[in-house]
Amino acid sequence: MTGKEMTKIPMIDSLANGNNFLEAEHVAAMIPIPTAMLKPNEKYFLVRFEDNSLSLAEVGGMKMKMFTYALVRRTRSGEHGDVVVAFHRGVLTIKVYENAHGIEILRPRSTDTSYPTIVLTELCDIKGVVTAILPSNLY
Repeated sequence: MTGKEMTKIPMIDSLANGNNFLEAEHVAAMIPIPTAMLKPNEKYFLVRFEDNSLSLAEVGGMKMKMFTYALVRRTRSGEHGDVVVAFHRGVLTIKVYENAHGIEILRPRSTDTSYPTIVLTELCDIKGVVTAILPSNLY
């Protein structure tokens, strides 16, 4: 025992869909995370960041590099500037949430300009806000 309290958090696979993303078939593993990283009475999940669309973004001073893991606090909405995990058109995406004058946007922050900005003119299902970036060797 290391002396640190740990809590097991579900890691979601990238094939999960919006309606049942936390069901057992989409949980790749239960990963122990230091309890100190979690707010009491909040629920969390992990997701692997598998592209370079946020290479210029940071969460808690950590860069969002390809193949790192995002610790995500479950919530149905985000604040302007939050990095959110959402399902848009049935696809899991992680982008910066912006709300300017009532227009909601999911924006990449990358040196690679091929990633599109998503203007939310249709339903987008926000599942949580990224609270920490964890190393690629986590799992």
